[in-house]
Amino acid sequence: MIRPDSMITYQDIDLKLGIKSSFPNVRSALAMAILLWMVSNSPGELEYSVQDGSNIILNNELSKKIISRTSNCKTVSIDTDVLLKIINSNPIFTSQMESLIVAFELIWKLARVEFLDSNKPYSAERTGNVRYAKKLVYTINIDIINTLISTNQDLYLVVLLYWAGLDIANIEEAYLDPSFKNAEMHLIELLTFLSEDAVFKLVDGDKEILFNLDSVYRKLLSGHHSIDINGDKEPKGSLRILKSLLRDGLNSFLNYSDNKVSIGINKELVLNSYQKRVSCYLQLSSKHVNTGQHNVVTSTHANLASCIDDAICRQRIFFGAPGTGKSYSLNEEAKSLVSNENDQIERVTFHPDYTYANFVGSYKPIMKQNKLEGLDQDTKKVISVLLDETKTTQEKYNDLVETFQNNNDLTRLPALLGLYFDDDFITIKQDGTQAAKNNSVERNHGRALRKYVQLLSEESYKEKITYEYVPGPFMRILVKALQNPDKPYVLIVEEINRANVSAVFGDVFQLLDRNNDGESEYSITTTADMRAYLQRELGHYKDINTIKIPSNMFIWATMNSADQGVYPMDTAFKRRWDFSYYGLDDEEDKLSLAAIKPRFTLGESAELISWNGLRKAINDELSTDTYNVNEDKLMGPFFLSEGALKDNTSFKEAFKNKVLMYLFDDVVKQKRRSFFKCENSNRYSSICSAFDREGIKIFPNGVINSKWLQEDEPVTSEDGEIRVTEV
Repeated sequence: MIRPDSMITYQDIDLKLGIKSSFPNVRSALAMAILLWMVSNSPGELEYSVQDGSNIILNNELSKKIISRTSNCKTVSIDTDVLLKIINSNPIFTSQMESLIVAFELIWKLARVEFLDSNKPYSAERTGNVRYAKKLVYTINIDIINTLISTNQDLYLVVLLYWAGLDIANIEEAYLDPSFKNAEMHLIELLTFLSEDAVFKLVDGDKEILFNLDSVYRKLLSGHHSIDINGDKEPKGSLRILKSLLRDGLNSFLNYSDNKVSIGINKELVLNSYQKRVSCYLQLSSKHVNTGQHNVVTSTHANLASCIDDAICRQRIFFGAPGTGKSYSLNEEAKSLVSNENDQIERVTFHPDYTYANFVGSYKPIMKQNKLEGLDQDTKKVISVLLDETKTTQEKYNDLVETFQNNNDLTRLPALLGLYFDDDFITIKQDGTQAAKNNSVERNHGRALRKYVQLLSEESYKEKITYEYVPGPFMRILVKALQNPDKPYVLIVEEINRANVSAVFGDVFQLLDRNNDGESEYSITTTADMRAYLQRELGHYKDINTIKIPSNMFIWATMNSADQGVYPMDTAFKRRWDFSYYGLDDEEDKLSLAAIKPRFTLGESAELISWNGLRKAINDELSTDTYNVNEDKLMGPFFLSEGALKDNTSFKEAFKNKVLMYLFDDVVKQKRRSFFKCENSNRYSSICSAFDREGIKIFPNGVINSKWLQEDEPVTSEDGEIRVTEV
């Protein structure tokens, strides 16, 4: 019997996120690759070029085929000499190999590009202006494109020639034809679909962001007018191709101008539903086969770990004053990294009593579930009757007859009772008549087997306390990362400095040293209980005697050194983390109008005040020499939530309960009399009462007369425009 071969598994491909090759006219190159396939009878691979000095040109065989095909085009007239000249100046002949790879292999997955001389490395064209003969090995995406162009080959031939840059007779008239415009639109839509799982990288300040088009769609649909895709450093790799394709109009939903993308006119509604389909597609496009021994990756693009090795910090601490948006930003970046897969994120909050056992894992008492739970009703009934000490064996038999009759298993009942009891009882047959010798044979079988089985007792069905190894969040996320090396996993530690981190991390501290690949430089030896757990979760094929943090596991944390009761971090611990500082006003452009617009009245004054203006006024006063408060004790723009800003009453209550309490207890504890201008300023209740009457007049003159409360506050939005609130 002939069986299929085992499936082929493929190695991860290089996403070439760091190359510098440009590709200025990507639409023309796409058109030419499709056009050459059209005139060549749908080949699997196509040797399209030959060497011509330091250049490459179309080979003779293809020259004849394309001339023959275009000469039969009835829509437009074509000068063949001009046609061949345009073809030989097309980017598939003039661009560097690596640019072609990024466009054709990594963006649209249209074809693999190879040198005819297989001994040449892909980097052979980086230096000098020499180009070497190449071939295209097409993918099934060309067949998908063909399902569109085959509906009207002459029409799409004209579209492709136009994209390729031919200045052919009557092309302007053809372009004005609605059928031409519709054909071009459908081709752009199809190319948009094929580019959705491409990965790009940009530099944002001191960090690198990996994103795809879905990331762009989600950001725009969340309310941002436009987003910058250029980054803070020179674009490289696929990002260059992205800018080129957007410039050429090859995405049906996005506009592109001055390195910024926005949603196309009248496209928001259709993009909203399309983005959901894209997200679902991306989730389904990474395929794994669980063989019971290891996971087999069946998608050449599934291994995301390979494309994030050098891009994102493995250990990172977000720090800043309260309300600066640390947790929100961390959460958004984590969701972006794992493509909104919640099972790839583990979250824990440190506190003074948090221990190594909580964080990594330990043996703990566990309440064993009652064995009756999960059993079907018939089984529960049988067990309860067997364990009922108030009934005779005959009564138990009578109670259970109907159950065993219904299951057509009546002859098993005497054997079951024989296992437990020695006294005699009368039995019946399935038809209800008395059984011969009362099933003594079956009853004796049960009694004979009694010494070989553990009989149930009332005690065995009680809930019991037992001890089991219970993994902590670190061990849980570590196991997930080891089980799925192609996916990123993030352990989020909130308030990391509210616990003694040296004690909590323990020997795990050794794992925080990462090598260039993102894996722990050194391993630690596992304990016996750890090994039992790891063997159960990972199987016998993994080395469980030692562990390292894999490159696809990230540990990100938040901290605020101004909080009360925090523990200091030693230098050795800090050295193993990258710190991202969130300044007081860094994220204020993300505030809603409710926080920016002067709309609240406090005390008896009719003056309108904004939350953001009052916050800045208080921060400025606290920063003066009189109070000299450190920045990490000041208030960020999100110190009050959106819910606190919904109306005047909510704002006043939140301000008293959060802002005044924070100032009273933490910030001006030693200088309450000078900061709060009211009687009994050492009493929080007195300050709240004064605030209800006087509003901001309870604060020093520096707050009352602050520039932030005297005029509307201009705010710079994400699109770079100045937004001024109205009173």
